[in-house]
Amino acid sequence: FSMLPDSQSSSSSQSRSRHTKLYKGRGAREDHNVRRREVTVEIRKKKRDDMLLERRTRNFDPSSLNVEKELGSEAIERLMSPSPALITEGLILTVDKMRSSLFPLGMALASSGVMSKIVKSYSKNERLVLVILRNLNMAGPNFIDSSDHTAAFSSLVALMKDSKWVQSLDQLLFASCVIYEKEKGVRNSQDASDLAEILMNLLPNVDNTDMVLLRNTVWMASLLIRGTSTEAYTVPLLSLLLDKSSIRDFDVLKDSCVAFSESASNTENEEFVLDEMIPTLVSLISSSPTHLLSPIVQSIVALFEESRDFIDKFLECDLLDSIGVILNHNETCADACWILGVILDPPSRRKIVATNEALLSQIVAIVGKGTYDQRKECVEVVHRLMALYTHKSDLRLLGLSDISPFLRPFSHLCIPPLCDLLTVMDALLVQTVLETLLIILNQDIDKGVRDAATKIEECDGISKLEFLQNSRTIEVSMLASEIVNLYFDRDQEDSDDVHSTVIDVVNQICNVQPFHF
Repeated sequence: FSMLPDSQSSSSSQSRSRHTKLYKGRGAREDHNVRRREVTVEIRKKKRDDMLLERRTRNFDPSSLNVEKELGSEAIERLMSPSPALITEGLILTVDKMRSSLFPLGMALASSGVMSKIVKSYSKNERLVLVILRNLNMAGPNFIDSSDHTAAFSSLVALMKDSKWVQSLDQLLFASCVIYEKEKGVRNSQDASDLAEILMNLLPNVDNTDMVLLRNTVWMASLLIRGTSTEAYTVPLLSLLLDKSSIRDFDVLKDSCVAFSESASNTENEEFVLDEMIPTLVSLISSSPTHLLSPIVQSIVALFEESRDFIDKFLECDLLDSIGVILNHNETCADACWILGVILDPPSRRKIVATNEALLSQIVAIVGKGTYDQRKECVEVVHRLMALYTHKSDLRLLGLSDISPFLRPFSHLCIPPLCDLLTVMDALLVQTVLETLLIILNQDIDKGVRDAATKIEECDGISKLEFLQNSRTIEVSMLASEIVNLYFDRDQEDSDDVHSTVIDVVNQICNVQPFHF
């Protein structure tokens, strides 16, 4: 964190010019870094989405129902190719074969896994894919050249009702999910309601013995809960997803947690959220491996944002006993710090954290060595804990006559990383850091010591504070000036030293023993 906040130098205009050029250069580099990070995130997201689709599809089985004989080796080779252009050619050949065939080819496509490859190309070949899905159960003479989303979705739902297609349910669901996500027009159709009823019967009977079917069933249920007005099915579907959340699979848990998060905004689901969902989410924290924690925590964050009643219920379910687990995990640490900050917002909740030595140690470690986002969220936690010093009435409310045995060592350990954060390009964060340092320094004055001031001096905090006195952000400038003038005014310190020296000399003279003759 070497970049300094906006400031106006009090030195010569030449110095200001040098500083301005330096600032602009750093700003340009930062813009480049932001763009680079955004591109990197997009690439990773694309890879992650591709991996997700792979986990939802079957491997190609060319021997199944002799699909190569039905479509021809040329079409199969193109459909299996990594080249988008060749896949498009394969889709065109497939449509031609379906149009000329005397019997439906859909069963062969689904059972062989070719259908998965076809659906995965949907984003670049929408019309061709929709035509194929619309005609899965159509022979050539009845072929319909329709690329309508609603018709294709309706055809897929109709096939799911047909017992002959039970072995291809996973692929039918996969295709339905892709269309449902893309086309809002199908979400409030009768077919969507029919599909919700199908899932009500399917979810209790699908388990981790068929992971592809399980993932696609949960995915479809999650989409229906979020996108279709199915009051009669929402809570039952949520309950079934809650049962599946114990299965240790990232895709299943992610889709379930997304459904939990979005359903919480509906007041009709509030009782279920309080009685079933929140206790389950808290229990999952301690029972899940670390790679599954991220969707759980994201769901908790969404519920925290939704209602204070939900926050109270989480605390009633002992969320604080488990929060150390998500603080220790790098991917969930920043969110865990945010959750902790929200918990500490009312003073009445601060005692349990202020007296938890292990939790305070974790906070010190994060604010000192975490990522920028983690440290930023953690600073708010430190600030709210330190705020206990400024409100004596809060101490009485918490039943604490003196909190310094708990927080004083903690506050001093936080000083070096807090001073380090004084150089970041975030005025609001710097302001919070300054407010926190001021509280810590004031507490030392009440005790007649300068331990905190000495700590700040040792970690080169004074030079950073002096620089911030010239910040363009008024609040930052005022806070930095207040700290420097009250605790680090060198002129005043020199005057105090002279005054002390004079007093010492006078005392020595007054204490001289008289001569005896």
